[in-house]
Amino acid sequence: MEILQPAAVMALSAAVFGFIIWAYFRVSKHFQSETRDQNGWGSDRISILLAIGLVIGFTVSYIEIFIYAFRLPFSGAVDVTIGLAAAMIAMTAAYTVQAYSEKRAIGASRPRN
Repeated sequence: MEILQPAAVMALSAAVFGFIIWAYFRVSKHFQSETRDQNGWGSDRISILLAIGLVIGFTVSYIEIFIYAFRLPFSGAVDVTIGLAAAMIAMTAAYTVQAYSEKRAIGASRPRN
Protein backbone atom coordinates (compact mmCIF):
# COMPACT_ATOMS: atom_id res chain seq x y z
CA MET A 1 0.00 0.00 0.00
CA GLU A 2 2.98 2.24 0.61
CA ILE A 3 3.82 2.17 -3.09
CA LEU A 4 0.32 2.70 -4.48
CA GLN A 5 -0.31 6.35 -3.56
CA PRO A 6 3.05 7.78 -4.75
CA ALA A 7 2.89 5.70 -7.92
CA ALA A 8 -0.66 6.89 -8.66
CA VAL A 9 0.21 10.55 -8.12
CA MET A 10 3.38 10.16 -10.19
CA ALA A 11 1.34 8.62 -13.01
CA LEU A 12 -1.15 11.49 -12.78
CA SER A 13 1.70 14.02 -12.89
CA ALA A 14 3.13 12.24 -15.92
CA ALA A 15 -0.28 12.41 -17.62
CA VAL A 16 -0.48 16.16 -16.93
CA PHE A 17 3.08 16.53 -18.22
CA GLY A 18 2.17 14.71 -21.43
CA PHE A 19 -0.99 16.78 -21.84
CA ILE A 20 0.99 20.03 -21.52
CA ILE A 21 3.48 18.85 -24.14
CA TRP A 22 0.59 17.94 -26.45
CA ALA A 23 -1.00 21.35 -25.79
CA TYR A 24 2.26 23.02 -26.79
CA PHE A 25 2.30 21.05 -30.04
CA ARG A 26 -1.28 22.17 -30.72
CA VAL A 27 -0.61 25.89 -30.16
CA SER A 28 2.99 26.15 -31.37
CA LYS A 29 1.99 27.75 -34.67
CA HIS A 30 0.14 30.44 -32.72
CA PHE A 31 3.47 31.69 -31.36
CA GLN A 32 4.71 32.57 -34.84
CA SER A 33 3.97 36.24 -35.48
CA GLU A 34 3.31 35.67 -39.18
CA THR A 35 0.33 33.44 -38.48
CA ARG A 36 -1.58 35.55 -35.96
CA ASP A 37 -3.50 38.76 -36.19
CA GLN A 38 -3.09 41.46 -33.56
CA ASN A 39 -6.71 41.52 -32.42
CA GLY A 40 -8.46 39.23 -29.96
CA TRP A 41 -6.88 35.82 -29.42
CA GLY A 42 -4.01 36.61 -31.78
CA SER A 43 -2.57 39.44 -29.70
CA ASP A 44 0.89 39.30 -28.18
CA ARG A 45 -0.51 39.46 -24.65
CA ILE A 46 -2.48 36.26 -25.12
CA SER A 47 0.54 34.54 -26.67
CA ILE A 48 2.78 35.57 -23.78
CA LEU A 49 0.24 34.45 -21.17
CA LEU A 50 -0.22 31.15 -22.97
CA ALA A 51 3.54 30.60 -23.15
CA ILE A 52 4.00 31.45 -19.46
CA GLY A 53 1.17 29.11 -18.49
CA LEU A 54 2.64 26.26 -20.53
CA VAL A 55 6.14 26.78 -19.09
CA ILE A 56 4.83 26.87 -15.51
CA GLY A 57 2.66 23.80 -16.04
CA PHE A 58 5.51 21.95 -17.76
CA THR A 59 7.97 22.74 -14.97
CA VAL A 60 5.61 21.95 -12.09
CA SER A 61 4.43 18.65 -13.54
CA TYR A 62 8.01 17.59 -14.38
CA ILE A 63 9.17 18.33 -10.84
CA GLU A 64 6.15 16.53 -9.36
CA ILE A 65 7.02 13.40 -11.33
CA PHE A 66 10.35 13.25 -9.50
CA ILE A 67 8.96 14.31 -6.12
CA TYR A 68 6.67 11.30 -6.15
CA ALA A 69 9.23 9.02 -7.79
CA PHE A 70 11.54 9.64 -4.83
CA ARG A 71 8.74 8.66 -2.43
CA LEU A 72 8.74 5.14 -3.87
CA PRO A 73 10.43 2.56 -1.61
CA PHE A 74 13.41 1.91 -3.87
CA SER A 75 16.98 3.17 -4.02
CA GLY A 76 17.70 6.64 -5.39
CA ALA A 77 19.02 5.36 -8.71
CA VAL A 78 15.91 3.25 -9.27
CA ASP A 79 13.67 6.19 -8.35
CA VAL A 80 15.45 8.47 -10.85
CA THR A 81 15.13 5.80 -13.53
CA ILE A 82 11.41 5.43 -12.81
CA GLY A 83 10.92 9.21 -12.95
CA LEU A 84 12.83 9.53 -16.22
CA ALA A 85 10.90 6.62 -17.70
CA ALA A 86 7.59 8.22 -16.70
CA ALA A 87 8.60 11.54 -18.28
CA MET A 88 9.85 9.81 -21.43
CA ILE A 89 6.65 7.77 -21.78
CA ALA A 90 4.57 10.94 -21.35
CA MET A 91 6.59 12.79 -24.01
CA THR A 92 6.38 9.86 -26.42
CA ALA A 93 2.63 9.58 -25.90
CA ALA A 94 2.15 13.31 -26.51
CA TYR A 95 4.21 13.16 -29.69
CA THR A 96 2.33 10.07 -30.90
CA VAL A 97 -1.07 11.65 -30.30
CA GLN A 98 0.01 14.83 -32.10
CA ALA A 99 1.42 12.91 -35.07
CA TYR A 100 -1.79 10.87 -35.30
CA SER A 101 -4.00 13.97 -35.16
CA GLU A 102 -1.90 15.72 -37.84
CA LYS A 103 -2.09 12.62 -40.03
CA ARG A 104 -5.88 12.53 -39.66
CA ALA A 105 -6.14 16.26 -40.40
CA ILE A 106 -4.08 15.87 -43.57
CA GLY A 107 -6.18 12.89 -44.62
CA ALA A 108 -9.41 14.77 -43.96
CA SER A 109 -8.29 17.76 -46.04
CA ARG A 110 -7.66 15.68 -49.17
CA PRO A 111 -10.43 15.69 -51.75
CA ARG A 112 -12.30 12.43 -52.08
CA ASN A 113 -13.10 10.93 -55.45
